[in-house]
Amino acid sequence: HRTPLHLAAKSQSNECVKLLLQKGKTNPNLPDANQRMPLHLSVAEPHQTINCVTMKTLLRFGADVNAKDSKGCTPLHLAATNELPKYVETLILHNADITATCDGGVTALGMIYRKTPASMDTIRKKLDECIVLKSQDCSSRESELEVNFTPILQHCYPNEIEFLKTLLVEGQKELLLHPVCRAFLHLKWKKIRKIFVFRAIWSFLLVLLMSSFVLMGLAKHCYNVSKNITLTTYDLDRDLCINHSFAGSFIVAHPFILELQWYLMLILALAIVVRKLCAISAYSSFIQYFRSMQNLLDWSTVVVVFLISFIYTGRTYIWQNHVCAFGVLIVWYNFFYLLGQFPFFGTYIAMYSSVQKEFLKLLLIFSCLLMGFNVSFCVLFPNSQLFPNVYIGFITVLAMAIGEANLDLITDPNKQDEIFMLRGSAQFIYAIFITCVTIILLNLLVGIAVHDIQGLKKTAKLTKLTKATELISCVDRALFANYFDKIFLPEVWRWSTLISTNGYYAVTVKIYNHQQGLLPSDIIHAAYEVARKHKKRNRSSKSHDQGKISMAPREQLSRKISSKNFANEVDVSGLQKDVRNLSNQVANMKEMLESHQRLMEQILRSVNAGDKGIYF
Repeated sequence: HRTPLHLAAKSQSNECVKLLLQKGKTNPNLPDANQRMPLHLSVAEPHQTINCVTMKTLLRFGADVNAKDSKGCTPLHLAATNELPKYVETLILHNADITATCDGGVTALGMIYRKTPASMDTIRKKLDECIVLKSQDCSSRESELEVNFTPILQHCYPNEIEFLKTLLVEGQKELLLHPVCRAFLHLKWKKIRKIFVFRAIWSFLLVLLMSSFVLMGLAKHCYNVSKNITLTTYDLDRDLCINHSFAGSFIVAHPFILELQWYLMLILALAIVVRKLCAISAYSSFIQYFRSMQNLLDWSTVVVVFLISFIYTGRTYIWQNHVCAFGVLIVWYNFFYLLGQFPFFGTYIAMYSSVQKEFLKLLLIFSCLLMGFNVSFCVLFPNSQLFPNVYIGFITVLAMAIGEANLDLITDPNKQDEIFMLRGSAQFIYAIFITCVTIILLNLLVGIAVHDIQGLKKTAKLTKLTKATELISCVDRALFANYFDKIFLPEVWRWSTLISTNGYYAVTVKIYNHQQGLLPSDIIHAAYEVARKHKKRNRSSKSHDQGKISMAPREQLSRKISSKNFANEVDVSGLQKDVRNLSNQVANMKEMLESHQRLMEQILRSVNAGDKGIYF
């Protein structure tokens, strides 16, 4: 099931691979039984080869860098799985898709981050290469920058935001601060913001209509009065409607205005239903869909519109007043969060949400302490209107916790014996409450809020980019869902949200001309710094390579000279060795002769001494 090219690639035999591709004209994209290409097999197993020669040869002859096997794995998946950082970096530089997902739902970027984290810097280098500092314009003498968005778009068309969304999902949101990513988000937001503006206007109309309908039709009973229906007595309801509401007399005379308001709310609510159903495709599951606070608020708004209606029996009821009290709060809260989706307001809404979460945590932790004081106060002040029961008492304790101290509780016992008898305990526990709750807990909450706000200010830019990426991703997935073709939606509306219609796009901006308005000045300056540093690195690397090339002839000449003189050097060294041996032999002979001479002298002295003794 495998061709010779598969076997050669698996064994890392570069010569065989080159021979099969050049002479044999073998197709480098032929799959085996597991739908694996030769490029898959070149990275399928851990090995010690780090020069990637075989893989580079396959890529040079047209191997598909993003081909998937039977399990949906690309060569980049396999290289990262086998912890081959050099191969991973080479594949990324050859335009491998880091957003590719295998059958298990694992992206190539996620695998790289877990297995070869050292290769993450290659993605930043790839983005750096997208910014090119062009030569000065001859007419204006002004430098220009070219920002190429092809690496972001080429594998994610038409869901253009998928590259940045993958960075966000895999925990690499710091890369969103790169000038290329920031520029892309800015251009994408300009394309897609009309949808958010239209949605904000739509929601604002719904908020105004519901507020007006609730205040006039339900809160003041004007709709029932106009139909001669009373909830208490007709005179009281009529007085409440006409004398205590704005334009009450006009509403009573023209009840169709309230009916028109509700039908307009119905149209707006049905539009929300259609939008919410279309947005389901942007989520992986229903659980994730209903975890979104925005979705919960939108669906709650739709439910409230139907609950406060008069169409069921031709009148309104008291229970609808309870519903509309919560409903109006929900729609305004929803509109508040909707404004937070705009970049200008996003940071402030994030600050509020962060403080809100911390407060809920504190309330959950200290609720036992608050409940303890609540029960104590209910015992100590049984006749007080502030503590008639545990529920009202808990609300009172919350108000007292933020500084609304009511000293009348301990200074004016109303001269009742049972309260007067508990005055000592009441004063002592009240003092403990002021110390432990009002002072300590309140300052703790303020300190945590200030700390969170300072942290959010430091990361405000990243938070804004993160929210923009999430929102644009939801809109893109909803607009280009498969079932959207069956729903009436003008093609012009969908395709007008795209930056490019073919997956390739680049912009050219003047560095010091900020009046063109294509990109903000801070993004242009950041891109210029990246391009300048990248160009400087390229120059240094080129000069280093040229230095190697210029030194090559000298090295070759020195090698030739040394090779020619090598034989002579060997002969000279041999003669020198012989001379040293001879000199050593001569020195040894000299020492031997000297020792013999000393021995002869001793013999002669001893002979002379013997002759003298015999003579006497």
